[in-house]
Amino acid sequence: TTVSNPESARFWWKIAYIGIITIPFTFLHFVLEFIDNTFLNRYKNRIIVLLYGFASVFLFLNLTTDLIINDITFLFNELYYNSPPAPLHSYFLVLYIFLTLVAFYLVYREYKKKTHDALFRSQVGYFFIAVVVGYTGASMNFLPVYGIWVHPATNVTVVFGSALIAFAILR
Repeated sequence: TTVSNPESARFWWKIAYIGIITIPFTFLHFVLEFIDNTFLNRYKNRIIVLLYGFASVFLFLNLTTDLIINDITFLFNELYYNSPPAPLHSYFLVLYIFLTLVAFYLVYREYKKKTHDALFRSQVGYFFIAVVVGYTGASMNFLPVYGIWVHPATNVTVVFGSALIAFAILR
């Protein structure tokens, strides 16, 4: 965030984290809707309620406490960054990675089962490329929080990843 003081930057990081926090939960929700798995369909509504329950807890903690974003550091001679990690940031990051891997696994498992569904397999191919591109670029944003000074210019890959997912859906 490019603002003139650390307190404003901290406020805007908390606002930006609303989107960051919702990513793994909405991504897994998307995957649950995208795949057609008889077993998961039986429990899908419960899983989705549980997902958004966890998301709500993290959103609430993000906006009302300093447990996810606390300190702000001026980096790259141009912007403030949420660094070092606050007490619950690492737990959120682990959950973020876990939910993303679960989503990947579920799509991969459906891909392996549907060997004769050319359209689905094509969509999944674009899906995997899009998600790898988008998540790789976006995940670089977590590195400065942990003292690995990588410029967040890789954010642009999220746009490419989103465009590929849209293409896969529309195809």
